[in-house]
Amino acid sequence: MFMEIVQFPCKPGQEEEFEKTVSSLMPRFKTLKGFQGFELRRSVEAPSKFYLMVRWEKLEDHTVGYAQSDVRPVVGAALGAFAGGAPTVEHGKLVAS
Repeated sequence: MFMEIVQFPCKPGQEEEFEKTVSSLMPRFKTLKGFQGFELRRSVEAPSKFYLMVRWEKLEDHTVGYAQSDVRPVVGAALGAFAGGAPTVEHGKLVAS
């Protein structure tokens, strides 16, 4: 399993609407090969910063499957409206638990 980790700076004052929008978009991901779930976490120290963690079966399910899907532009447009800066995306794999 791979984890896509998106650090998303939200425009101040739009945090609650951002949370609702992310939740409303997630059913679209269920149609994608390899999607295994997600979590949205909000920073305690910087309340306008979020961490979206999406679990994928394989790295390519995100880097190729999602990237070439019709879901990506919809998600990008919807979340882009809340961007208070450039999001960063990294991938992680489980090495201990």
